[in-house]
Amino acid sequence: LRGVLIDGALGTFLTDNVISGNDQHGVQITNSAMLTTLEGNKIGVDIEGDDALPNKQSGVVIDQSSSFNTIGRTITKGNTISGNLLNGVYIKDANNNQVSGNKIGVQIDGSTELPNGESGIRITNGTNNQIGATASGGTIDDGNIIWYNTQHGVYIESGTKNSIRLNSIDKNGGLGIDLGGDGVTPNDTDDSDPGPNNKQNFPLVISQSFGCGGDTVFKTGGSLRSTPNTGFQIDFYTVSEIDPSGHGEGKQFLASAFVTTDANGF
Repeated sequence: LRGVLIDGALGTFLTDNVISGNDQHGVQITNSAMLTTLEGNKIGVDIEGDDALPNKQSGVVIDQSSSFNTIGRTITKGNTISGNLLNGVYIKDANNNQVSGNKIGVQIDGSTELPNGESGIRITNGTNNQIGATASGGTIDDGNIIWYNTQHGVYIESGTKNSIRLNSIDKNGGLGIDLGGDGVTPNDTDDSDPGPNNKQNFPLVISQSFGCGGDTVFKTGGSLRSTPNTGFQIDFYTVSEIDPSGHGEGKQFLASAFVTTDANGF
C-alpha cells in the first residue's frame, strides 16, 4: 500500500530512504500529524536516483489537517521526488506546511528529465503553505527544482495565501504556476475576484536591460495592478525558451522588489 504512513504523529524525522514502487502514495502524512521532516529521501526513483521506480499514486501527500511539516529544507537536504504516477507532492486540506529544496520531476542530478505523471506540486484547500522560500524572505537554496512534470509545475486548485518563491520552474507540460487549473488567469480591476490564491494578478514587464561592469546590473520597467493600498513582493526570473502560453515559467531567479499599490491599485 503506502510506503510510509505517518498518522497523527508528532515530530517524525524521515531521512535518506528509498521510498518507491508502492501501490499507493510513497509517503502519507495524515490525521493532524505535525512537525514531520523529510530530508534526503528518494521517492519514486531507484537507489541511484536516476531511474523511475514509481509510486502508483503521489510521491508525498500531506492531508487531513496535518500542519507544520517540512518536505526538504534546502537544496543540500532536499528530497528527489520524481517518477510517481500522480503528483510529486500533494497538499490537501492542510495548512502551514513547507516544501523547500527538493528536486521534483528530475533525476538526482537536478536537470535530467524524470517527470511525475501529473503536477510537480498540487494544493487543494490549503492555506499558508510555503513552496520554496518564505513570503518575506529566504535564499535561492530554499527553492525547489520543479521541471518536466507532465501537467503543471505548481497547481493551486483551491486555498489562499500559499507562497511560491525562489523556485526553478521550467519545462512542465502546463503552466509553471496555475491557479485553478484553467490556464492563464486574466488580470482584473482591483484584483477582487475570489479563488485559488485569490487569483492574484500578475505583473507586466514592459522593458528590461542588463549592464556589465564591476557588477551585473539588472533593470526592469513594468506595472502591477492589484488590490489598492497593498504591499507586494515581486520576484523576477529568466526562462530558457518562450512558453506557448506567452506566460513563461521561471527557470532562474534574478532579483526581488517590494512595491506598494496606490488607492487605484497601481
